[in-house]
Amino acid sequence: MSVFMTTIHRTTVVGQCPLGCADIYEVEFHVVNKIIPVETIQAEIDRATQSPIYQEDLTSRLASVLGCTVVSRGMHSRFRTECSASMEASG
Repeated sequence: MSVFMTTIHRTTVVGQCPLGCADIYEVEFHVVNKIIPVETIQAEIDRATQSPIYQEDLTSRLASVLGCTVVSRGMHSRFRTECSASMEASG
């Protein structure tokens, strides 16, 4: 019998929008059948937020680099925006 494991890490990410305002996102990392240490996740967040970045680009970049599904939620000009990205299954 196989074990199927899902881990969800949640954190708050502070970034800078390319349009000039500070952004705060609630971000989830959905990790399936592997371990991604939170220290690795934080290091990638730090790299991704060194320069201004759009929420969509941040979410996509983190999913690609970490190899997991990433969901971010934030407010922009009275809009609550949720973005989800995951590695495309090869096949």
